[in-house]
Amino acid sequence: MPDGLDPLLVRAVQLVDCVRRHLQVSPDALLEAAWGRVDRPWLLKVLNLSSRFADSPRETELRLLLQTVTKARQLELGEQVPVYRGRRLVTTFDFAIEPLNLGIMYDGQHHWEYDQRQKDARINLDLALEGWTVVRFAAATFHVVVPRMVELLDR
Repeated sequence: MPDGLDPLLVRAVQLVDCVRRHLQVSPDALLEAAWGRVDRPWLLKVLNLSSRFADSPRETELRLLLQTVTKARQLELGEQVPVYRGRRLVTTFDFAIEPLNLGIMYDGQHHWEYDQRQKDARINLDLALEGWTVVRFAAATFHVVVPRMVELLDR
């Protein structure tokens, strides 16, 4: 969990991210549905931390971790950033700091399957040829997201 954020708040952001992304529920619709049921200031905080681009709860958690680093450095963290090689889509980064050509991805369990590993290797090569640095995080590396990103951005 991101430092300084209540685990319940993070879970709420993950849930709101999910309904925004996969059910296309708007923040206004959530506010209206929650009227008189959910503490409005708390819900506004959740909505402020939320995004309509998160593909998974882990991606939400990664975004919250990355934002602690990027905000401190006044860097914009893009979400679902497509990268092309000519007219061909190479991949869509989960997150990117575009001025630095730094792309960040969360690799869930399916990325450890043989065929996906081969595809990811091809994608990494194409991204390198386009001048991108690719950083991939997995569940086992979440505890080092902040220190590794600080190290990477401060060198």
